[in-house]
Amino acid sequence: MKYLITIFVFAFLVTVIYLIAYGFPLLLKIKENKRKRLWKERQKRKEENESKIKNLDLKLRGRGEIEAYLSLNRFNLPEDAKWKSLLPDMIKDLLVIGWITEMPLYVKYKYGSYEFHISTTQQDTINKAIPIFNKYLDLSRFTN
Repeated sequence: MKYLITIFVFAFLVTVIYLIAYGFPLLLKIKENKRKRLWKERQKRKEENESKIKNLDLKLRGRGEIEAYLSLNRFNLPEDAKWKSLLPDMIKDLLVIGWITEMPLYVKYKYGSYEFHISTTQQDTINKAIPIFNKYLDLSRFTN
């Protein structure tokens, strides 16, 4: 009986050491599958939203189209509460300088601040957009 208990304890310790050494492979596999599934869902939603954005007027002239653009483009824009009121005004200012919805807006959160980018080959639009981005970044820093 003593030998049987010793064998079970030894087997248990070997199993525990194996799991610690190899990072609990079953748990890691479950987490990886969940991460992949969530990524696929996010990509699918993003593609659906991008196709809906293409259906909007390029200059967002219709009623409620700016709000629709902002809600569909949530993957690329800040989600903070203070940006909720700033983004529509920023979009209106961008529309004035010639920005259209075919020029995607991208945002990076870097060093505690946002960086806005427009994906376009029109350098004059980019140059005109930079002061607008800076204006709204300053406004976001000073509003509570």
